[in-house]
Amino acid sequence: MNKSALTPTVLTRFDHRLVRRKARQLVGLAGFTHQDIAEIEQELLTCLLEKFSKFDHRRAHRNAFAATVVERHVASMLRHRRAAKRHPQNLTSLSDEVPVPDQGPTPLQALITEEEQDRRIGRSRRSNQMLSELKMDLAEFVPTLPEPWQRFLELRKAHGITATARLMKMPRMTLDGWIPKIRTRFIEAGFDDYL
Repeated sequence: MNKSALTPTVLTRFDHRLVRRKARQLVGLAGFTHQDIAEIEQELLTCLLEKFSKFDHRRAHRNAFAATVVERHVASMLRHRRAAKRHPQNLTSLSDEVPVPDQGPTPLQALITEEEQDRRIGRSRRSNQMLSELKMDLAEFVPTLPEPWQRFLELRKAHGITATARLMKMPRMTLDGWIPKIRTRFIEAGFDDYL
């Protein structure tokens, strides 16, 4: 069987969810806004389709390959966007005053919204919609894990690792050994930005 016969030509639900999540995570970084989401998604999907010509199922799982491609392209987008923002001719001091009707001259920093402040310092808060989508994705993914791992994750929501080991009647070292394995499964499923 030749390699081209194994090359994915159709994007899966996983691909679309991954791209949608990554596009939304870019909002607030390097000047990306909510208005850019559709364009970012299109760019990531196009990149993914192009890169699947190099996919080899013998070397990696399809989802891990897709996640790597998207991660690398997102990093490239951020690098290019930040490089374009380094030109100082458009800088304004936050202490500069601007005229505001009914208030007179007001320092610019008093007019900046929380969203603009987050964008300026590179912080990105997840919107309620993003958090809701993450919960749905996790609710769908966690049941695919082995039952002991599911119980472990549920107990870890409310207990430390030692208490969890006691409740599961297992050695703590065993549970410590599960953590990198669980992390790998989450990364393969595209949840690496949330770890």
